Amino acid sequence: HFSTNSLMKLQNLKEIGVWGNATLLEEWVCEGTINGKKVEFVNYCQYPYTFKGWGDDGEPGNQDVVFGDCTLNILDAYPSSSRTRMIVYPFMTFILLCFALRNSTTKRNKRLEGKKKNVITISEKIAHMLTIVSVDHFLLSFDGEGLRFLGFTVSSILSGAFAGCMACIMVDLVVSWISVIDGGKTKQTPKWATNFSEFSKIIYLVSEIVISVVEIHAGDASYHNGSYSGTINAIKGFIFAANMCVWVCICVHYYNKINKQLSSGGSSASIAPIKKLLRSVLICAVLALTYKAYYGLTRIGKNVIHMHPPCAGKVDN
Repeated sequence: HFSTNSLMKLQNLKEIGVWGNATLLEEWVCEGTINGKKVEFVNYCQYPYTFKGWGDDGEPGNQDVVFGDCTLNILDAYPSSSRTRMIVYPFMTFILLCFALRNSTTKRNKRLEGKKKNVITISEKIAHMLTIVSVDHFLLSFDGEGLRFLGFTVSSILSGAFAGCMACIMVDLVVSWISVIDGGKTKQTPKWATNFSEFSKIIYLVSEIVISVVEIHAGDASYHNGSYSGTINAIKGFIFAANMCVWVCICVHYYNKINKQLSSGGSSASIAPIKKLLRSVLICAVLALTYKAYYGLTRIGKNVIHMHPPCAGKVDN
């Protein structure tokens, strides 16, 4: 289970003084520093393995690590409480999957029983997308970091698909409200909203899924399983954030438009409930935009970011 060029990394570990010193090893893995000096973390073991004795394996803590013994799966280094949650969590996501599947099937059957059998409404689109998200979430609840059966590449693709699909659901929700507000008596979706929403959904899915594959096979990241290019990951985040920024502006515009209609007393009863929903979506969109932009700024310029064993709640350096 040694990673690529492990002999070179062994020499590097000895040079920086980590080899044989469990305290410095823990500081390096968890903080990315050695004696307070910034030093890039590079996995000696092939992901998802780490040194035997790390974390909850053997004695508590990392003082009993066996340097050079890469036989411990990172999953077994987590505390027993975390492993218990990893067993319980999938059952919870399976219940959500059942509800989503039932809702999707109900909407499809209702459409097929009606007059417009070939017209898929936005509501049904959202239901089908929620089913896909639920299946995705269910699989990730088993192996979100590729430590079990999925592997790092598949788990990265599923994580990207989850983020992309959730963004698509947000887009469809906003478009459905645009139809209510600007669609007149027929509630027809404006052409610009239809075209831009389809374009946005393609951008979300391509950027989150395709670039998720590219970032783990680009440059030096291709030599290290369980790592990804920080710069490409940042670019992926900026694309998502830029697209989301436009939809935040659209949400703000229609939120203000609803306020004006409500204050003038000229709005229909169907518009009033949309105000609260639109505000909730706006908050979620701003949070997603902030998250993607922040991590994009912190990861830009980083050659390779390595996943590492559990410590103090950190995910990566």
